[in-house]
Amino acid sequence: GGGSVTGLNTVTSHQSDIGDSDIYADPTLYPDPNLTDHIVCVNVFTLMVNPQVNITSLNTQQVINIFTGTTNNWKEVGGPDLPIVPVIRPTTSGTRALFEKYVLGGAQESGTPQSSDSSTAIVDTVAHTPGAVGYVAITSLNPTVKPIGLNGIVAKEQNIQNGTYSFWGFEHMYTLQNGINATTAFLDFMQMPQIQQLAQQLGYISVSDVQAQQK
Repeated sequence: GGGSVTGLNTVTSHQSDIGDSDIYADPTLYPDPNLTDHIVCVNVFTLMVNPQVNITSLNTQQVINIFTGTTNNWKEVGGPDLPIVPVIRPTTSGTRALFEKYVLGGAQESGTPQSSDSSTAIVDTVAHTPGAVGYVAITSLNPTVKPIGLNGIVAKEQNIQNGTYSFWGFEHMYTLQNGINATTAFLDFMQMPQIQQLAQQLGYISVSDVQAQQK
């Protein structure tokens, strides 16, 4: 646990055989030529709000304004007269990196980051904080929070395939050494049709279903 940067750091420092990450390894930060990227599926993310917030979608500029501190009350974006509480993920978070790249357009979030990048903890914080807004993988959603659209588009496979929804990313498993029997066998196992089908049942998307889309 700890986020995508933790996954990359543990594998590059030889603390783990496989490091999971939502993000591509920047070669300037991870220059080891033996670092190998194994893409295993696609993860889809969504904005979510506390159920008291009666809105169904935000546009990109509204999201930027909220998470950079320009917009501070839900009434400014058509919601209730309630202070907005952005729930900020820690800087080690791959989900945060994808959010800042594909939703905020490179802008940096303002606010106090959560101490944990646990998706369960993030959802729980939004659920129990009046006026809260955050973002999470759809695989971690539960009925205590309300997912909302981005530019009127909801987070689902069809909208990724047709290019109208941008808040998603490939799920990576990084290794430093290929050919280790147990590691190689596990990576092969992750690509087996029955495991890919199980991943889809959990809310992930098979890589083969979004091959036309590039990140």
